[in-house]
Parts: sequence; C-alpha cells; structure tokens
Amino acid sequence: FAILIVATGYGQWRLSQTVFVDGPTVCLLGELDLPPILPPERLETAFREQNLAKQPLHADLLVWPELAYHHPIVDVEDVDTDVVSGADNDIARQHLVETAQLLQATLVIGCEHLVQGLGTSSLYNSIACTDPVEGYQGCYDKRYLVPTAETSSGEQGDGPFYTPGESSALFRVTTPVGAYRFGTAIC
Repeated sequence: FAILIVATGYGQWRLSQTVFVDGPTVCLLGELDLPPILPPERLETAFREQNLAKQPLHADLLVWPELAYHHPIVDVEDVDTDVVSGADNDIARQHLVETAQLLQATLVIGCEHLVQGLGTSSLYNSIACTDPVEGYQGCYDKRYLVPTAETSSGEQGDGPFYTPGESSALFRVTTPVGAYRFGTAIC
C-alpha cells in the first residue's frame, strides 16, 4: 500500500513539473475508403462516424491505415544516377496533393508504391505523405514483409508480391503552432 501511495504521489509531482505544448491535431480515419479526391463532406461524415463531432472539423494530420488508397503511387528510377522521381502521368499522386490542398491538411495514407526502372519495376507496400503547401513528400516503403503473404516464395501466386523497402523516411507537418517532423511505420 505504501509503494502505491509513493508511486502515485511521485507521478503527480512529476506531472506538475511538465510543461505540455500543443502539437498537431491528428485524426485517424480507420477504414474509410479513399477515392482519388476526398470531398470535405465525406471527411465530415467520417468525423461524425468516429464520434469526433466535438473536435474541430480541421485536422493538421490525417492518417489512413495500410493499403487504404487503392491507386499506386508511381515513381521512375533513373538507371544512370539512381535518382527516383515522380512520373509525369502519376494521377494518384496528383489526386493526393489536390486532396491535401482541398482539406488544408497533411495526408499520410497506406498505398502501393510502384518504382519503374529500365526494364524492371518494384512494387512496395508503402505510406505516402502529401502536404497542402509542399505537395508530395515521398513514400516510406515497408521494410519487413510477411512471408508468403507479401513476398513471393518462387511459386506462382495470387500477387501482388512486394519488394522490401531499404530506408526510413521522415515527413513534415506544419501547424499554426509550429512545424514538426515525424516518422512512419507499417505493422
């Protein structure tokens, strides 16, 4: 009993010393199926369905789960320089940027990331990030894949089979109270 009282007292004392700072407003949108462009009315419905009606409609950061966006983000790899840049005809990326601008929020959404090289292509289970000001910030490609479910064992399967990612990514979200960097992960 004495240990419980001491631990509780110490915890309350430490909390009173902590200065909390307002950060970005984050909304996790669950299993909302994202069309190419998300109308604001659909977001308002999602807020209501998730009992977020008491919170403001605007969120600084909107987060969707793994593979929620059903349109692959396409990048092209320059074989000579190993630089990956956006494909000019990547409609999915353009739609995410337009949605971020329309909602005035940073979007983080699970998707497929297709990197095309000269004669080769790689498909990744990814997270894409777009910002209303800076546009497309890039993708984080999942590094550790589930055997046989996400990777090929050499047999013909019911694809898609993904390539493991090779690096981590840091993204930015800018809010009225400041700018923040954050990393992402896919379970």
